[in-house]
Amino acid sequence: MRSIRTSTIATAAGLLLTAVALTGCSAAGPAPTEKSSASSGTDDQQRSKWFADVDKCFSDAGFDPDDESLQQPGAPQAAKDAWTKCSEDAGEMPGVLDENDPAVKAASAAMGAALDKCFRSLGYTVPPSDVPGSQMPEGITDDEFNTCSEKSSDVFDDTLRKNGIDRKKD
Repeated sequence: MRSIRTSTIATAAGLLLTAVALTGCSAAGPAPTEKSSASSGTDDQQRSKWFADVDKCFSDAGFDPDDESLQQPGAPQAAKDAWTKCSEDAGEMPGVLDENDPAVKAASAAMGAALDKCFRSLGYTVPPSDVPGSQMPEGITDDEFNTCSEKSSDVFDDTLRKNGIDRKKD
């Protein structure tokens, strides 16, 4: 599932919230965030193997890993179950941050707030939400969204660094 792969190794967990607001829930569920590693080449190779293992399992279950329709909200439950089983069987994806780590939670919250602030600075009304950064303003362009995403990703990284976690920018 190419676009699940893309979201799974997105620059930060908070971006998933905005992606969910744009496209609905993914069959793969929440995407973890990358962490820094002195051996990022090794992490990249391990992630590639992880995805190959998941893709093979998913294919063996009778689903096309490249079929983007299987990540849409209306995807068959069997595909969602297969993705969950295959990713669990493959184990923890290499090079990810623990989303339950207080530093990661703080960085995600700061990123969501920065995303909302950026949207407002562009003149958009951000719908109310219990989770900052999870609601997309109506009419936002791709360029505006990308600009705000980049800014909020920098806030995510800065907040992680302040909490002793330095992840390498790819």
